[in-house]
Amino acid sequence: MSCKKYRKLIWLFFHNELSEDQIKEMEAHLNLCVQCKEYYQQASQLNDLLGKKSGFNLSEAELDAERKLLINRIKVAKRFDHGENWREKVRKIILFDFRPVLRPVVASLMLLLGALLGSQLYRTQTANTGSEILETDLSTASIERIRNISYDEQTGNVVVHLQTIEDKIVRGDAADPLMQKILAKALMSDSRPNMRLRSIKAIVNAQSLDQSVLEALIFAMKNDQNPGIRLKAMKKLTSIPLDEWQTRQLTKEFINILIFDKNPAMRIQAIDALAKIRNKSIERAVNRVALTDSNEYVRNKAAFILNQLKPAKIEKINY
Repeated sequence: MSCKKYRKLIWLFFHNELSEDQIKEMEAHLNLCVQCKEYYQQASQLNDLLGKKSGFNLSEAELDAERKLLINRIKVAKRFDHGENWREKVRKIILFDFRPVLRPVVASLMLLLGALLGSQLYRTQTANTGSEILETDLSTASIERIRNISYDEQTGNVVVHLQTIEDKIVRGDAADPLMQKILAKALMSDSRPNMRLRSIKAIVNAQSLDQSVLEALIFAMKNDQNPGIRLKAMKKLTSIPLDEWQTRQLTKEFINILIFDKNPAMRIQAIDALAKIRNKSIERAVNRVALTDSNEYVRNKAAFILNQLKPAKIEKINY
């Protein structure tokens, strides 16, 4: 055992914390080590000095007088102690230094107040900047990202929060050509399904559609990963008036969906769309679905539509 260890044992020895074997071992080391023996003597003197206690020898009368003096001082202190002064209270309010029990309540109130103020500021900014931006030449090519879209069904107004070189908020009617270009861009390129759903919701309620919107609807119907968006796009394309070229183009798309789409809801909507076209070019595809589709409802609906188009009995056609 090293000298450092023995010097720690010396202090334990003074407080009677060593066993008999440890005491014998320490004493044997002190007899052999001059440095540790000197350290023991110095430590012993220091321990004796610390052990001495100085006391005050007061009489009972002096103690009683000191007690009375202390009681009087306590009474005087209580007389002038009326709680926190107003400066301290104001400081706690400014620094939100409340009791722990009240802190969650205060935090909730501050959060609610912040939300209300933020909503009001957002509305003010929207009202002040929307019409001005719509009157400027804002190209969809300059739009880097669409942050948010909100649509009011009662008024038909659309509010788009978009990012160009700086954040802008555009407000206007869903029938506005510029607004439709922005909505078409969101429908085709935004990665967030909720933003695509909001854009198509605004498009669906518009009375007239820009060419860019028609292209975006066709793109969404064919390629969107969200079945709800594809179905909404197809329903809108089914409900709008089309010219001859657009009708031929959409007929091909509806036939492809009817034959190859795995979603029964899409195939059913395709049958409804083709029924409105009422063209002999669709009979072959509808007949095929009436005979071979895996969904019974789709087969029956196709047969019903085919009977309207061609009252004669359905004949099997080899493909």
